[in-house]
Amino acid sequence: MKLYKLDNQVKHYLWGSPEWIPRLVGKENPENTPWAELWMGVHGEGPSEIAGEKLTLEKLIAGDPGKFLGTARDFGNLPFLLKILAAASPLSVQAHPDLENAKRGWAEENKNGVPEQKRNYRDPNHKPEIICALTPFTAMAGFRDPAEAETLIRAFFSRKPALGDRLRAALEGGYRAFLSAVFGLGAEERRLIRETAGGTDPAKVPAGPEFSGTFALCAKLAEAYPDDPGILSPLYLNLVELRPFQAIYLPAGILHSYVYGLGVECMANSDNVLRCGLTPKNVDLEELFRILRFEPYRPETIRGEIPEGKNLYRYRTPFREFALFRLDPGASEAALEENGAAIALVTHGEISLSLGNDTLLLKQGESAFIPFRNNSRTLVARAVNSGANPPPGETGLFVALVPEP
Repeated sequence: MKLYKLDNQVKHYLWGSPEWIPRLVGKENPENTPWAELWMGVHGEGPSEIAGEKLTLEKLIAGDPGKFLGTARDFGNLPFLLKILAAASPLSVQAHPDLENAKRGWAEENKNGVPEQKRNYRDPNHKPEIICALTPFTAMAGFRDPAEAETLIRAFFSRKPALGDRLRAALEGGYRAFLSAVFGLGAEERRLIRETAGGTDPAKVPAGPEFSGTFALCAKLAEAYPDDPGILSPLYLNLVELRPFQAIYLPAGILHSYVYGLGVECMANSDNVLRCGLTPKNVDLEELFRILRFEPYRPETIRGEIPEGKNLYRYRTPFREFALFRLDPGASEAALEENGAAIALVTHGEISLSLGNDTLLLKQGESAFIPFRNNSRTLVARAVNSGANPPPGETGLFVALVPEP
């Protein structure tokens, strides 16, 4: 059984870092362009290729889905997309549709001939996801408890109480009414928000680590997006601070934004994004409101569990399309006995992968596709050159896998 080394595509979005991904994969970036994401998978906007061959991973699998995917062949092709994500500045506030809404929206936009720049749906799939931090990582995710948001709004607008009172009154009608009010603000009111962001008084906010940095982030967002209503998003979305190798997962309909940091992200194979601020791109509130979950939600921070004897952390999620594993940084060897098709990614040192008689050496930043295996085939990963003191945020091996039903 063969292991397939991959060549992967880089996405150069403006919020990316010119240093983090190039340093991880060991490549020069002489033009200092932002490297935002490195994609590993079969998505049409950035498919991986089999190294040394003029063949995409999508076409390899499509040639014999049963052989390469096993029972996951019912998905049609590899159902997840693995990424390295480098957020040097905040991504847009966004949410992703569930499967039913993705299919509906895709069909409607195709039928109506919606132009590319106005589209919400790039495919008919949902996009549940997990992000695992490689460095300290800041995110906003899920609506705060309304009472908490009301306190923050009151403090933020302490110098402009009339505008604050309007928004707090809207919040009493729920987050749907509140967002409608925020996006209905005129140019003068948005100017007041921008000016206010730099002059709020942290002393008016109740003490507690959950509020640390909220106003500072508002000020940062006002500098980057001066007339965008998303400046207010830290007041009503939970601020989540992840230490290296902590993770959060996000189901459909949850507003979120990755603010700063380097991480490994895995998601269902989709690029469907509905935006809610911090972007020059199209914001379709009507469609966004169809897919949002408006109740308060704070994602659980997870670090993973180690199945006995395997030296692999597993980050538990409820999603059918993928499971994410990480090599225990203190271990020199690990065995992956789950059968599902997988992609392995090395984030520090060198890892030797063995499957039957085939062995493949992966250096830092390299990845490989691992076909479906029967119960007699165990993938063994061995650290070849992990280093005595790996720098914070870079360690060993990640494996994204299609879990067996």
